[in-house]
Amino acid sequence: MRPKFWLAGWMLVTFGLVACDQGAPVAPAVPAPKPKPAVSKEIHLRIEKKTESLKREDREADIHYPVFSGLPPAILKELEASIGLKAGTGSSLEEWKAEFQDSPWLVEVNYEVTWNRHDLLCLTYTIDGMGAHPSTSTADLAADLRTGRRLTAKDLFKPASLPELAAKVDPLRIAAIETAIQEYRPYLKESGMTEEYLLEAMEPARRRRFRVENLDTFRLDDRGVTFVRDFEFPHVHAALEPSGEYFLSYEELRPYVNPNGPLARVL
Repeated sequence: MRPKFWLAGWMLVTFGLVACDQGAPVAPAVPAPKPKPAVSKEIHLRIEKKTESLKREDREADIHYPVFSGLPPAILKELEASIGLKAGTGSSLEEWKAEFQDSPWLVEVNYEVTWNRHDLLCLTYTIDGMGAHPSTSTADLAADLRTGRRLTAKDLFKPASLPELAAKVDPLRIAAIETAIQEYRPYLKESGMTEEYLLEAMEPARRRRFRVENLDTFRLDDRGVTFVRDFEFPHVHAALEPSGEYFLSYEELRPYVNPNGPLARVL
């Protein structure tokens, strides 16, 4: 009997091992780690503020201008050409010096960095002068630091949507005119101005609708875009000029933003 028990036992062990081998779960293959997405590093532009002081007889003027560094030479060259001193004021440093010697009306040229994020740079230049009357003019410029090029509306927004966007801004122009009228009305008697004269002075601003070409001048910030429009009122009416700054939030602008443009980085 023993041999039979031994044989039966051996067969059970053998079949058990085979069964274990066939039924054992197969360890899943470990997937290869996914490559990590490249981290986009913002460009670290450096801007040094330089000052040139001009003197002629009893007149003095200061010219403050930016000097860019920290980017590849080709981009720096493009950036200087697109939003440097000459682009922002219409004259180079040497041209300002020569003009001051001929006609020393200039008081100051200055600039402000209004935004420098997401590889986008905005500068506002200001020119103050004193002739027969004091005068101030400003210019807002924006550039893409990845290319150095100056930005226009067609870079930020879908080109086909620009007429609709301009039409969206235009009611803000009308509201600004009405606000200016309401603010000046209490001073009509004091200034010797009539209601009719006030409304007539505002008429040029009423007629000048906000058009597609006006979208090219703007400032960016963390909240949205401010479009800037100068009505160029004559000096006698300068105090009456309505605001030419019209703000739209990024949420309001989202339907118009070019998904492949630089403003998409902000959104």
